[in-house]
Amino acid sequence: MKNKLLLALLTTCLTGSVLAVHGQNMPAQAARMVANQHNQFHMQRQMQMLHTMSMGERSSTLSNPLATYMVVMKDSTVIKVQGKIKFDVFKVSYLETLDLSKRPKDPARHLKIYPKNTRSITKVFTNKKQSVPGLPADSCWLFKSVEGKINGYSYLPLPQNSAGANSDYFKFFQKGDGKLQVLQQDSLLVMMQDSEKAKNYLKKGSPYKALLEYNKVQTTKN
Repeated sequence: MKNKLLLALLTTCLTGSVLAVHGQNMPAQAARMVANQHNQFHMQRQMQMLHTMSMGERSSTLSNPLATYMVVMKDSTVIKVQGKIKFDVFKVSYLETLDLSKRPKDPARHLKIYPKNTRSITKVFTNKKQSVPGLPADSCWLFKSVEGKINGYSYLPLPQNSAGANSDYFKFFQKGDGKLQVLQQDSLLVMMQDSEKAKNYLKKGSPYKALLEYNKVQTTKN
């Protein structure tokens, strides 16, 4: 992460220097083109860093066993599969499952279903209950695991016993119908300033309990 930040800063400095030295001799159109290219590069770097920060490398610490999933494909067909959510080298999530009609040594036996190919994905638990649907986002499925004044989103379905949902599950939050934000304790503490109990849960590393408590209090107030 540090190397990526240094690279972004170095690129910004170098581009700024080029414009400063040659700006007077460059035609206005060419100068604008260079500036636009720089802005696009900077935005891409920000998105990449945000994605790396939000997804992280911690998914292996979460409960993510082989499970049954109901998948609504892009063409609205519904398939029921045994699979597991994994992440490729670009940190894009996919559902890996087996096509049992193929021979064990056939490479096509291993199927990868990506978010962009689906409308939703739902995990079926052993007690036959289902998780909230995961909706396709840019590089993962987002499960609205907590709903209320402040919504909490996870990139994996919560475990059957949701009491074990630790902070690693939650990567994004949303106030009302506002934009999604990367979950950061400081930001949530400000939003939850009128609920001491919710803030205590958050400080102890349990955003799931904090969100439930805060939304419960807000519902009671209304």
